[in-house]
Amino acid sequence: MDAPRPRPARSEDEDDPPQRQGLSTAQAFLAVLFVAATAAACMHLITRRRGPSPTGVMQREQASRVSYRRVVDLAGRGASRFDPVMANKLDHARLRARRARNRRRSRKRAAAAGSGGCYSLQKESCEPGSQAASANSSCVHPAADHLDAMRATTVCGQRLPRANPCWVEESGNVSCLPAVYLLGEMRCGTTSLYARLLSHPDVEAPLNKEPRYLTLPNYRYHTGSSYAANFAPVARQDARAITLDASPTVFNAPLLAPLWVKKWVPEAKHLVLLRDPIQRTYSHWRAGVDWLKDSSCFVAPAMPANASLARATGFFKPQPLPEIRMMREVFSFDAQARLGLVEVALRECGASLGWGQYGGDEVTLSNETKACILSTSLGEDVAALFRTRQALAGRRTDAERDAYAEGMRRVSACSQYMLVPGAGVWRSSRYASNLAAWYAAFPRSQIKVLATEELERDATAVMKDVISFLGLREMELPKPKHDRLCVVGKAASSATNPHDVASPVREWRAGRLDGS
Repeated sequence: MDAPRPRPARSEDEDDPPQRQGLSTAQAFLAVLFVAATAAACMHLITRRRGPSPTGVMQREQASRVSYRRVVDLAGRGASRFDPVMANKLDHARLRARRARNRRRSRKRAAAAGSGGCYSLQKESCEPGSQAASANSSCVHPAADHLDAMRATTVCGQRLPRANPCWVEESGNVSCLPAVYLLGEMRCGTTSLYARLLSHPDVEAPLNKEPRYLTLPNYRYHTGSSYAANFAPVARQDARAITLDASPTVFNAPLLAPLWVKKWVPEAKHLVLLRDPIQRTYSHWRAGVDWLKDSSCFVAPAMPANASLARATGFFKPQPLPEIRMMREVFSFDAQARLGLVEVALRECGASLGWGQYGGDEVTLSNETKACILSTSLGEDVAALFRTRQALAGRRTDAERDAYAEGMRRVSACSQYMLVPGAGVWRSSRYASNLAAWYAAFPRSQIKVLATEELERDATAVMKDVISFLGLREMELPKPKHDRLCVVGKAASSATNPHDVASPVREWRAGRLDGS
C-alpha cells in the first residue's frame, strides 16, 4: 500500500486561504422577518377560539376564563408593555372575566334569596325615580324581583288571620295584597262602583285607586314590594277590613294578570263590570277628546280687550296645533268607529294598520289575510273602507306622511292614548276572550260579572248582591257624593249608529274621512 503523499510546504509569501464570511444584511433581515411572521401566526392560532363560538351562559363564561388565562400566559413578564395589540387583548380579556364573575355572583345572590322558596314583599325597590335608585343602595331591581317571583312558591312570612290576605315577616313588617279585584273595562262605571264600595265600613281604600301594576308596560318597571305598599292602610284596620285593586286595565291583560293573581292570591274575588260595547266605545272616544282639548295640543288664541265677554260667549276656543290639524278622523266618532272596524278585522286576521308607526303608509296584505277579512260578516264593507284608506295613503307625499305620523303620535300622547284609531272598538270587542282567560284561572264562584246598565237602573239591588258576594256585612250603603257613572245621554243618540256601515262606506268612497 502506497504511503500518503506528504502535504506540500507553504511558502511564506502565499496568502491565507479565504475564511467563511457572515450572512449578508438582506439575508439577516429576511430571517428576522420569517421568525416574526412565524411567531405571529403561532400566537394567532393559540389565542383564537377553536371551532364555533360556544353558546349558553356557562359556556361563554368558561370561554372567557380560558381566553383570559391564554392571554395572560402569552403576555408573560410584562410583554404587554411592548406589544399594544397584546395589551388591548389583555384588557378585553380582563373585562370579560370581570363581567363573568359579576354574573356568577348575581346568580348566587338570586339563588340564596330564593333558596327559601318564598317571595318577599318587603324588599327595597330600585324603581326609576326612587330614592333607593338615586342613592345607589342595596335595592332590588324589577327584573330581579320578577325572577324571584317566578322561582318562589309562597309569600315570605306568616299569614295573618284576617279577611284580607296579609303576611308578617320576621322583622315585624306587615305586607298585604288586595282581596278584591275590580276588573271592568275602561269607561264602564268602575269609578262609581269603587266609590260605592268604599262607603262600606269594612272596605279600606288603597293609596292609589288604579296602581295598574299587572299591565305589561308598568310591570316591567315596578316590583311586587311597591305594589304591596299601595295596600298598607288595610293592615292598620281590624281583621274584618279588606281592600281592593280598581285598575280597569288589568282586565285587558289576560297573559299576565290572571296567572299572577292566581299564584299569590288564589282566594281573591273579582268583580267584572261590562257595558254595552257601542256605548262604551263612544264614552272611550269622548274621554279621549276631552283629554286632547285640555292638553298642550290645543292652544288658546290671544284674548281681546273684553276677555271676560269672549270667554262667556265661548267664541274664542282653543285651536289644535298645525301638526294635528290634518288628523281630522280622530275628532269624529263616526270615523273613529269605522277605523276601529277595519283595525279589529285586520287584527282578527293577523294584520294591523300600525297608526303612528308607519306614517299612514300603504299596508300590503297577503291573500290569506284578504280571504279571512272577506269571510267575516262585514267583510265587503271592511274591504271597501280599507281600499279607501289605502288610496288616500298612496296620494300622500313623503312630507305629508311624516306630518301624519307626527300628528298621530301627538294626538295619542295628548289624549292619554285613548284616541289611537281602533283602540276603543278593539277594547269593546275583547270581552269574551278576556273573560275566558279569567275563567280559566279562577272558578266561577270567585268571579261576578255586572252590567253597567243594571248599576245605573237599580244601584241598590246591585250593591246588595255585590256585598253578599264579597262576604261583607249586609247594610244599606249611602249614595256617593260624586257619582261618575258613564251616562252617554243625548250626545250618543245624536251620533251616527255604528251598526249602519253602508252609509259610512259611501262617505269613505267619496274621500270624506271625518264623516262630516
